[in-house]
Amino acid sequence: NNTIVVKLLLDHGVDPNSHCSGGRTPLMGALLRDNYSTAQVLLRRGASATATDNRGLTPIDYLPDDCPSVKRYLSMLMAYGADVNQVDQHGDTALCKTVGMGYAPLRRKTFAFAIDRMEVLLTKYGADPFKGNVKGHTCLTHIGNTKSGDATELLLTHTASYVTHKLLL
Repeated sequence: NNTIVVKLLLDHGVDPNSHCSGGRTPLMGALLRDNYSTAQVLLRRGASATATDNRGLTPIDYLPDDCPSVKRYLSMLMAYGADVNQVDQHGDTALCKTVGMGYAPLRRKTFAFAIDRMEVLLTKYGADPFKGNVKGHTCLTHIGNTKSGDATELLLTHTASYVTHKLLL
């Protein structure tokens, strides 16, 4: 079991925020492999939920495309300080990258995951639909490429709520 090995390594002084040559941390690896218990151990032992790899990807970006428990993972990462509006080297947020999952013809399961992830990022964790990347593109710029009425409706509905909330502050 990977979790037992990780605990043993941490008990013997391995840094939970060490990076491989690509900049990936052990937490990123655990998330990529859908290993919740290992990710939880790493976070409890000091792994950073906001660490970035060499491309600026964060632990949120390492959630597998077809992860059925996205809400559970995001909840755990947010509890340890993850930032849904953190950007990669291109200025893209997790929300923008999730909307981008709809660019190519994807497996139905993967696109269902993208919709689920969008909903959680927007409604529970306050992802900013207006945050632009280095080219000035926002997730709203790209939503037409998804060819998904569900994604478009979700994003536009939340955007209206987001604007209303910001105006009332």
